[in-house]
Amino acid sequence: MYVILYWVIGMLDDVISILMNPFFIKAFVGIFISALVAGNIGPILTTRGISFLTAEVAHAVLGGAALGIFIRSFIFPNVDPLIIALLFGILSGLIAAYLGEGGRGRFEAAIGMSLALSMAIAVLFLAIIPSEDIPLVWGYLLGDILFLSLNDIILLSTSTILILIISLLFNREFLYIAFDEDGAKAMGLNTRLYHYISVFISSLGIVVLTKALGSIIIYAILIVPPMMASMLTNSYTRIRVLSFLSVLIYGIIGLYISFLVNVAPSGLIALLLVSTYIIIRLRRG
Repeated sequence: MYVILYWVIGMLDDVISILMNPFFIKAFVGIFISALVAGNIGPILTTRGISFLTAEVAHAVLGGAALGIFIRSFIFPNVDPLIIALLFGILSGLIAAYLGEGGRGRFEAAIGMSLALSMAIAVLFLAIIPSEDIPLVWGYLLGDILFLSLNDIILLSTSTILILIISLLFNREFLYIAFDEDGAKAMGLNTRLYHYISVFISSLGIVVLTKALGSIIIYAILIVPPMMASMLTNSYTRIRVLSFLSVLIYGIIGLYISFLVNVAPSGLIALLLVSTYIIIRLRRG
């Protein structure tokens, strides 16, 4: 009995020490921000059938980060590469939205072209920037949620608040253009305007998630939760809530396990999400 009690107390002490770790606290804030973003823009991407935008903007962030480091190294020493990456990712998404007007097929082709352009820019500037700064770019590829700075958290939080405000204000309009764009036009809705607004907040959210979790696994974070939720409910509001909870819960679990076994938290979170989706899909046949 005393042995079990001693073991439980020791385990609780380990849990508390992890939870009070400054790296864990900042990472938890990053997970919470990521869950808010995923819960709001993941359903937009899946219902509109533009989930490929996730990969395009996430890779555009790499080009933007490389460009930002180039500017900081050779032009303006005080510039924050994250700001350049954020602006570049949003601009890339909006360019794809403009070139892809006229149908889903054209939008997908425009996204592919923007992806190729973004990667070309990333490769170009990676060959120019100082070699000691190259790992900073790869940080956007792999994610660095354990090393988010206070400035990073402030910028990501501000971006997330903007996403939440816009998604709440235009939630109904986004639903109209996702499920019945022609009917929305017939009702007099400015579908072109809401098309750009939805792409804007989606691109902004993808940049936020790329900085927090990395571009490699961002597709799993944004697309898998709403896909799982849609198998459990038809309510768009519930899909958003379940997507938020999925990323938050699995994010905390993955983060905690990563402290115990020393693995990358972002990859573990994605693995848990995808595994759960596969299990639910198999059980439902």
